[in-house]
Amino acid sequence: MALSDGVYAIAMTLLVLNLTVPAGTADSGLGQALRDLEPELYAYALTVLVLGAFWIAHHRLLVDVPRVTERVLWINVLYLGLIALLPFPTDVLGSYGDQRPAVMLYAATIGAISLADTYLELVLRREGLFAPIDDQPGERDPILPPVGLVFLATVPLAWWQPALATWLWILAVFWPPS
Repeated sequence: MALSDGVYAIAMTLLVLNLTVPAGTADSGLGQALRDLEPELYAYALTVLVLGAFWIAHHRLLVDVPRVTERVLWINVLYLGLIALLPFPTDVLGSYGDQRPAVMLYAATIGAISLADTYLELVLRREGLFAPIDDQPGERDPILPPVGLVFLATVPLAWWQPALATWLWILAVFWPPS
């Protein structure tokens, strides 16, 4: 868990490093320069919410796991590698968010993270690594959360309607918890 928390903390820190203070000029002024940052700020805010949701789900998943196998550790490394990659597609989305490849890359990355998370949970279940049901604090979340499904579904949708895909992401992030 310490490695997971560290990767999330570093990924969130790297997100903010992509934001730069705009240089206001006499012609455009600082206000306009800040407005020009809206795409980058949108990508940053969206990714902070997505990372937060993944971090909470990861904690919920592993709280019921008293021991792990080497296989589980390697799957977790894959998952965390995808989490650590997220600042890159976020930066691409902030810079080129109106272009199909940027939207598709972002959605595909979030989808890949969801699939890795799902695979981790399946392996934990298959290997019987969860604590006995009486020792678990609550019910388990669904295997592939709706957020992951929405991002995966928007990969091909982004080819035709990038703006619609990004609106669906906002709905998915604020999907009501069960």
